[in-house]
Amino acid sequence: MGSGFYLAVLAIMSTAIVVGVGVGFITKSPSENYVILPLIIGSLFVFGGAFTGIITWAFENTPTWASTVISIILGVLSVGYIVSLVEFFRGTD
Repeated sequence: MGSGFYLAVLAIMSTAIVVGVGVGFITKSPSENYVILPLIIGSLFVFGGAFTGIITWAFENTPTWASTVISIILGVLSVGYIVSLVEFFRGTD
């Protein structure tokens, strides 16, 4: 891995921190969310990239029905992750 990878990770985490502070001021959330939000956004980028890679691989290398099943499973996981994020930030977790 070259320095470009680490620069991208640093840029994503910096963006996540800025977004976290912005969300914290808008929602008047507790200050521990400033630490948690960058981790959530970072994992969201990682999972999104992994899901995109898996779905792309599935459509290129498996039959159509298998690709559809994989897409449905990953789609449900993505929706669940988004719902859990909303519940966390609304304080109803």
